[in-house]
Amino acid sequence: MQHTAMIGMGIHTKWQNQGIGTLLIQDVLDWSRENIVLHLVWLEVYATNVAGITLYKKTGFTTSGCTPDFFIENGKYIDKLTMTIMVD
Repeated sequence: MQHTAMIGMGIHTKWQNQGIGTLLIQDVLDWSRENIVLHLVWLEVYATNVAGITLYKKTGFTTSGCTPDFFIENGKYIDKLTMTIMVD
């Protein structure tokens, strides 16, 4: 598994929609591409997190899997998406 890296992030609502997420993802991807061991970066995201999914797709991630009903929030089940990007 050393050829993979999982990332996670969250941005306080006060700071969202200011390009911070894009900068963070780009920095992670730049670092990952400089690391000769890494080939795949992956993350997990709520299927309802449209802004996050849009950001990840914009930066090159694709959906590679879905775990139905993984999260429960306010009594509702939410799917978990796994998204990946090859960095080599």
